[in-house]
Amino acid sequence: MSYKLGFTIYANQFGPGLFIAHYGTIVINKASRVGANCVLNVCVNIGMGGSVIGDNCYISPGVKIVKPVHIGNNVVIGANAVVNKDIPDNTMVAGIPAKPIKRYNEAASHWEKL
Repeated sequence: MSYKLGFTIYANQFGPGLFIAHYGTIVINKASRVGANCVLNVCVNIGMGGSVIGDNCYISPGVKIVKPVHIGNNVVIGANAVVNKDIPDNTMVAGIPAKPIKRYNEAASHWEKL
């Protein structure tokens, strides 16, 4: 199945509710872990072992995680971003290297520019 769909994903790496938006190249290092209710898009590469991704994260198309990092809960990673540092909870990042661009304000229920 992995060969047919273009995925390199190992058993027991994800929490419940994983959503893969499109089939195509997705590579997840064997030592990495992803939390519950996460969305992965095409051409995502979590290449370094030991990365931990929290719950309710959205990983856009083309994202590369190039170092073992900790990504918090409720994080959005923009398209083609290269992640090489930890990302705190409730943060939106984008760019090469990925930098915070917005933070979710729970009291106001919306994203605020940084």
